[in-house]
Amino acid sequence: MLIAGKDACALVESLLSKFNFMGSKFIQKIIFAFLSLILISAPIFPQKSGNNAVAIYQKGVALAKKNDFSGAIQELEKAVKANPKYYEAFVALGLARQQIQDFNSAAEAFRQAITLRPKSAEPHLLLGALLQQLNDADGALAEYREAARIAPNSAEAHSAAGFVLAATNQLPEAIKEFETAIKLKPTLAQAHYYLGTARYFSDDAAGAVKALAQAAKLMPTNTDAHYYLGLAYGKTGDLPSAIASLQKAVKLAPEMLEARQAMAEAFVADGDLDAAAEEFRVLIKLKPDFVQGYNNLGLVLIEKRTPDEAIAIFQKALELEPNNTLVRHNLGIALIQKADFAAAVKNYQDLIRLSPDDAVAFYNLALAFKQQDKLDEAVTNLRRAVELQPDKLPEIYYTLGVILLQQAKLDESANAFQKATEIKPDYGEAIYTLGSVRQQQGKLDEAITLFRAALKFLPDAPEIHNTLGATLRAKGDIDAAKAELQEAARLNRIKTTRQSAMFTLNTGIANLKAGKIDAAILQFETVIKLTPDNADGYFNLAKALKAKGKKPEAEVAYRKAKQLNPQIKPL
Repeated sequence: MLIAGKDACALVESLLSKFNFMGSKFIQKIIFAFLSLILISAPIFPQKSGNNAVAIYQKGVALAKKNDFSGAIQELEKAVKANPKYYEAFVALGLARQQIQDFNSAAEAFRQAITLRPKSAEPHLLLGALLQQLNDADGALAEYREAARIAPNSAEAHSAAGFVLAATNQLPEAIKEFETAIKLKPTLAQAHYYLGTARYFSDDAAGAVKALAQAAKLMPTNTDAHYYLGLAYGKTGDLPSAIASLQKAVKLAPEMLEARQAMAEAFVADGDLDAAAEEFRVLIKLKPDFVQGYNNLGLVLIEKRTPDEAIAIFQKALELEPNNTLVRHNLGIALIQKADFAAAVKNYQDLIRLSPDDAVAFYNLALAFKQQDKLDEAVTNLRRAVELQPDKLPEIYYTLGVILLQQAKLDESANAFQKATEIKPDYGEAIYTLGSVRQQQGKLDEAITLFRAALKFLPDAPEIHNTLGATLRAKGDIDAAKAELQEAARLNRIKTTRQSAMFTLNTGIANLKAGKIDAAILQFETVIKLTPDNADGYFNLAKALKAKGKKPEAEVAYRKAKQLNPQIKPL
C-alpha cells in the first residue's frame, strides 16, 4: 500500500527562520556586548569630554543599567548637547534608543558616532546590527563589510557579515566569512555554530559535523549547537552519534519539541522502535494538541505491528483535527493491518469525501476491497486512481494488473503491467509478472526475455529463476533450464536459512529482554552459525555476553558486529 507518512527528513526550522533578522540572538549579543562595555567603562572618558558632559553621561549610563532607557535617553541627549563631539555618549544614546525601538533616532546616533570616529569599526557594527534588526540586509551587510575593511582582523565583523549572507541564502559567501572569522579567532564559538548550520543547509553534512562539534565543545550548554550537530550526524548516517547529540539537546531543554522529534526519528532510522515510540509519547505529553506527534507515533506502532494501539492514536489525532487527510490515510493502513477491511473501506470513503482527487486514497480503498474479494469494486477504484495520477504511481498499475490477472483478463492485465514498467523501468516485480502473463498467453520467447530482464533488478529472487527454468524447459532448452532451476533451489535454501536465522534472532532478543541470558546466548550463536555475516547476530550476542559478565567475549563479538556493520550502535 502507499503510506502517506511523515515528511521525510523534513526540518522543523527552515534556513531563513534559523538566520532570522528580527529578534535574533545574534543581534542581541552585539547590542548587549556593546551596552555592557559602555556600562563597565563609563568612568574612563573624562579626558575626552567636558566634565559636565561626562557627569551627565555617567548618570545616563547608570539609568540604562537599571533598564530605565527613557530616563537614560534624556540624560544622554543632554550629554551630546553639552559636548557634540562626545563619541561614547552617541554610542550609548543609539543603544538606549534601540532598546525602546526608536530605530530611526538610534541610527542617527550611530551615524553621528561614525562621523566622529570614521576609522572605528565599532559604530559600523552597531549600525549594522540595527539595520539587520530592521530587515535591511543590504544596509547591514554594507556596515559589517565596512567594519571588516577598517578592522580586517575583526573576527566579529566577518562573522556578522556571514550571518547576513546566510540569512539571505548566500551560503557559499557566508561560509567564507565564517571561516575567516574562525581563522582570526579560533575560540569564536558563534562563528563555529553559524558555519556549521550554513554547511548543514548547504548539504555538507561532514563539514557541518566538524564545525558544530567545535561549537558544542566551546558552548557545552548551547542547546541549538547540540541539536544541529545531531541533525548533521543523522545526515552522515552516524545514527548513534546523532542520537547522543540530540539527547544532550533534550537534557538541556527537555521541552524542545523539535529536538525530541528529531531524536525519535533517529531512533526510527536506527531500528529502535521502542525508544522512538517512547519519545513520541513524551512529545505529545508535552504538547497534547501536537497532531504530527500522534501521527508519527501511529506510524511507529504500525511498524511495530501493533495496529490496535496505532488505531487508537490516529483516532485521537482525528479528534483534534477531524479533517486531517494525512492522519486518515494512516488510520486506514492500520485498519488494513488489523484486517478490519470493512472499517478501512469506510475510512477511505470518508477520506475521499474530504479529498475527492486523492489518487492514493482510491488506491488504498481498492486494496481494502481486494482483501474482501470485492474485485470489481477494487478495479473501479484503481481505474479512478489511474485517471487522477496517470503517469506517477506505478504501484496502481501493478495492483490493477494483478487483479485483472486474477480475473483472467490477460490482455488488460498485460497492458497494466506494461504501463507500470514504463513509469518505472526498474520495476522488477512488474516486469516478472508481465512475463508470467506472456507465458500464460503462450508467448514464451517474450516471457523468457522479460524474466531475464526482471533478474537484472531482482537477481536473488528464486521464483523468477524457477519460472524462467520452467519456461526454458517448455522451449526445449534443457541445459539452460537446468541451470536456472538449480539457481532457484540454491536461493531457496539461502532464503530458508535466513528466515530461520531471523526467527531465532527474534526469539533470542525476546529471551534477553526476559532475562533468560543463557538461552539467548545459545540462540545468537545459532544465528551466527546459520548466517556468518549477520551483524545483528554478533551485536546481540555481545549484549548477552556483557549481561552474563563475560566482558572480553562481549568485546570480541561486538568488534565482529562493527566490522560487518560500521554503523552498528554502541553496546
